Amino acid sequence: MKYLNYHCGSAFFLTIFINMSAVAEPISFNMNAIESLGLNSDEARNAIKQADKPYGKINAGVYLNGRYNGVQEVDFDINGNACLSEKQLREFMFKPDLIVLTPGTECLDRQKISLLEIHYDHSKNALTINIPDFYLEKESQFHNIQSGGFGTFFNYNANANRSTGAGSRTDNVNALMGWGANFKNFLLRTNFSYAHYSPSWGKSYSQKSLNSAWLETDIANTFRFRGGYLSVGNSLFGAGQINGFTLDNNVGMHSGDSTVSVSGIAPGYAQVEVYQQGKMIFSRPVPAGPFLFDAVPLYTAYSDAEVVVRENSGGEQRHTIPRAAFSVSSQMVSRFALFAGQTEASRGVGNVPVLGAEYRLPFYDYLQPFAGTLLAEHYTGLGAGLYANLIPYHTQGDMNFSLSRSGKDSELGQKISTNLSGQWETATPYLSLSWQSYNYRDLGESQQTLDPNYPDERYSPHYSVSGGISQPFGPVGSGISFSHYTSWNMPAMNSVSVFGSYSARYYTLSANVSYGWQLGNDRQNSWSTMLNLRVPFKNRGKSGSLSSYVNHYQKNTVLGTSASQTVTDNLNVGVGVDRYSGQGNSTRHYAQAFWQTPYVNTTTYYSASDRHSRNYSTNLSGSVVSTGKNIVFSPVPVQDTFAVINTGVKGYTSLTTPTSRVRTNYDGLAIAPQLFEGRSNSVDIVTKTLPEGAYVKNPHQEINVRRGTVGKIDFSSEQERVYLIRLVSVGNSFPYGAKLLNENAELLGYAIDENILMLSQEKANKLAESHGRINSSSQVTCYIKKGLFSPELTDGLIDVPVTCGEKHAEI
Repeated sequence: MKYLNYHCGSAFFLTIFINMSAVAEPISFNMNAIESLGLNSDEARNAIKQADKPYGKINAGVYLNGRYNGVQEVDFDINGNACLSEKQLREFMFKPDLIVLTPGTECLDRQKISLLEIHYDHSKNALTINIPDFYLEKESQFHNIQSGGFGTFFNYNANANRSTGAGSRTDNVNALMGWGANFKNFLLRTNFSYAHYSPSWGKSYSQKSLNSAWLETDIANTFRFRGGYLSVGNSLFGAGQINGFTLDNNVGMHSGDSTVSVSGIAPGYAQVEVYQQGKMIFSRPVPAGPFLFDAVPLYTAYSDAEVVVRENSGGEQRHTIPRAAFSVSSQMVSRFALFAGQTEASRGVGNVPVLGAEYRLPFYDYLQPFAGTLLAEHYTGLGAGLYANLIPYHTQGDMNFSLSRSGKDSELGQKISTNLSGQWETATPYLSLSWQSYNYRDLGESQQTLDPNYPDERYSPHYSVSGGISQPFGPVGSGISFSHYTSWNMPAMNSVSVFGSYSARYYTLSANVSYGWQLGNDRQNSWSTMLNLRVPFKNRGKSGSLSSYVNHYQKNTVLGTSASQTVTDNLNVGVGVDRYSGQGNSTRHYAQAFWQTPYVNTTTYYSASDRHSRNYSTNLSGSVVSTGKNIVFSPVPVQDTFAVINTGVKGYTSLTTPTSRVRTNYDGLAIAPQLFEGRSNSVDIVTKTLPEGAYVKNPHQEINVRRGTVGKIDFSSEQERVYLIRLVSVGNSFPYGAKLLNENAELLGYAIDENILMLSQEKANKLAESHGRINSSSQVTCYIKKGLFSPELTDGLIDVPVTCGEKHAEI
């Protein structure tokens, strides 16, 4: 019995010793010291394991399904199990009829909840809880995957322009618009455009165009259905606009899944437009000089994009971006895809029933064979190909072969094409090849052959080659691109472009030289050169730049210089002057401003020349979102899946979302314009932009969603503010778990780490109004004098002096 009592006492002593030591570090022990206490190694490990368990009431940070829920007082039993009270469960929006308490307690019966995981981390003082979505109400923001919700939005991109000259005036208004609604993962969309042209010397006219209108939903979580007026196609054939439907068994092609970088040089103020299948998908105003737009969403990944730079002077530049240059998401791949409907006559493809299908074999790692078909009146198309995503070699591309029997004479044609792009160390090459026989036709041209007036001599592509490579060498960037295009009945068109840049500490120099020619037609031959010098600078902590450039194109030469300055994080202004010589001599000066508010993105521009011409232009873009409870304006267009953000802070605050940086309105609301299905989406508050004195417990949130969800991201909390206090005392330390009492022996808080106290707002106010008492690691009673602590508006540690010893006991 004496031996047993000795062991129990030793274990108790070891347990007390460990509890009094810092537990944030991994625990180790000296076996000789353990054996001197009369314990073997197994008994020692059991004692340490028991001592490492939390016990009693502890203020800990609580995370539910990965989302922070603030600091709460959690009661742990003697085995270290956390008690989840009914009050906490209702705060999590746990379904009331599924709350079952352990008899005789106020704690959730954990045996009744399947797949429930609870873990406490001493080093982080964090309680992590994972609960299946089944147990949570639909409105709960703690779902592992958010789904459903209701929201409508209106996207707009409108440009108004007035040009005046010698006794004349021209007004233009162009707008791309889209309206959508999400309801329980049903998506309703329509996209349309408007253009108005009003010259002072002639008749005004307007044009309205409906680009698409469709409904989308998932069927049995397996098939994705989209029906209405929409553009369709597969990897081999396109059918243009139809009234019909698409059906696939994977994510398929949707807005945002494929993007492209659009770049070029504008000789003057111009409108940059991007077209696919004859439809405008992007439009932005740009000043004179180089421009670059990253990650422009494409309408489809299966059609080349055409970039048009329309100058205010009336000139325009065009170039094609091949499919090989697109950035395509791996989610673009579907094992099975089908579309069917009636083609639209106004698009030049007749008005006939059409059916298309594609199947990809499930080799998802590197190679994917695929086959497709397109059937319509007087048209049969069949084809097959191979898609490669050679991840170890940083290369992707496709090769396909297709046959078509079409036209009034049912002529048989063939087509072969391939696209490759890659990343070889620092080089990024791409190559696109296409060849087709004289009798190969797409669906649109096939239907036109049925017209009795269709000419025998027609414009028919033969083959084309385009490619390029860019390669940086330290501060030097370089690249070359080329294209060769020939048809069966016209001379070949060729172009080559060489570009380079040099970046130094105080300047960047870039150059581009292009040459285009047509065999047998010297009039079509032309040179284009561009040299640009940019010098960045800082002015009162804000960035700016000076630029000078020379641009020669089509027998014209432009000399220009400009300056731009960031006034605030959301406002940039610039001025410049250009001198045109060649076919027309003139001098132009201009001013411009780019301003993004929490509500709208605004671009304004003014220019004037010595030929008495003036140009005024304004562009507004953004979106308006309504969720029934809130109406929120955003400077960024909304996509298929989005979320309403609430910081819980009054004032304008910046946030980063998966696709863009946004700012809240004064009420703390903003929109995350695009969230992605199948991955975690991070949203972070830029803490330096918080209003003075504002407080957010956790500036980071993550959300997982299904497509079509209107999510909720809430940084606000109903809990009161929490203070972190560092106890400062010479020669004394205060262990984890040490209790702080006031002069009335009321418990104020615990030490969550060595020398670190955590207090709620209420307890902090009580400490500020009275003395405090706490025991050190050596069990010496220490005191915090009244008036030495005062709650501050800070997220950092607050240092508070502590005095120890009996001579301070009168406190």
